[in-house]
Amino acid sequence: MLDFWKEDIVVLPVHDSFIVPAGFQMAVEASMKHHFYLLTGSDISVVTEIIKLDEHFGLSKDELLELEAEADESLGVVSGIESWDGWFGAGST
Repeated sequence: MLDFWKEDIVVLPVHDSFIVPAGFQMAVEASMKHHFYLLTGSDISVVTEIIKLDEHFGLSKDELLELEAEADESLGVVSGIESWDGWFGAGST
């Protein structure tokens, strides 16, 4: 959470989960896995749930991911790939 706070990205903890703005799911997953590994030396699996808005009901998870990939930044939504590249740099390993 502190990593995201430093970047002015709101992350809300709920028990053992986090709520993040659309487009930051991949970055949160990577951060969770990274910090868990640093503390324990073990890998974890992370489950992602997409919360739908009223206009998204009836769409499949694949259709929602397609909408995310096509999202216009002027709508305040960024794709997961754009977020990942912003956090970790395109082409970094």
